[in-house]
Amino acid sequence: QKIKIKTKKEEIIDEILKRFENFLEEFKNIRYDIVDAIIESDTKDLYIIYKKASVLKEFLEKEWEIFEKVIIGQKRVFNIIKNEKADGRVRENLFEKEEERVLYNAIKEIEPFFIKNLEKENFEDAFRELLKLREPIDRFFDNVFVMTDNIEIRENRLNLLKRVWEVFKKYGNLSKIVIWRVIIPL
Repeated sequence: QKIKIKTKKEEIIDEILKRFENFLEEFKNIRYDIVDAIIESDTKDLYIIYKKASVLKEFLEKEWEIFEKVIIGQKRVFNIIKNEKADGRVRENLFEKEEERVLYNAIKEIEPFFIKNLEKENFEDAFRELLKLREPIDRFFDNVFVMTDNIEIRENRLNLLKRVWEVFKKYGNLSKIVIWRVIIPL
C-alpha cells in the first residue's frame, strides 16, 4: 500500500475547506454532511460549494420525501460499487432486464442538460435533472439482481451503477448525507 503524503498546498486547501465548512454550519445553517458531500465533487471553489450546498439544504427542507429517496438510492449505488472495479463502460447488448435499459436511457437523456446547468451554475435545475433518475434507480434496485453469477452481466450492471455514480458525483457525493427519522412513541 502506498501512503499518500499531502503537499503543503493540499494541506492549506484542506484547512481552508474545514474552516469554510464550519462557517457554513454556524452562519448559514447548512448541515456538515451536505457540505462534505459537495466538497467531494472535486470543486474547491468556495462560492460553488456554498451555492450547491444551499440548493441541497433547500431541497431537504422543502421536498424531504423526494430528497430522502434520492439520497437512499445514491447510498445503495455507492455501497455496491465502492469496492468493485467498474469502469463505467456500459454495453447495452448485455442488458437482460428492461429496468437496466430504462436507467441507462434516463442517464443519457438527463446528462447533457445536467452538465449544461452545472456549467451555467444553475444548481437548482441541475439537481432537478438528477431527481429524474430517482424512479429509474428505484425500479432498477427493485427488479435487478446486480451480483449475478454471470460475470459479464454482473460487470455490466456494476458499470451501469458506476455511470450513475459518476453523473451524481459531479454534483456531490450524496452518499455522505445522513438520513434519519425520528420516531415518537405513542
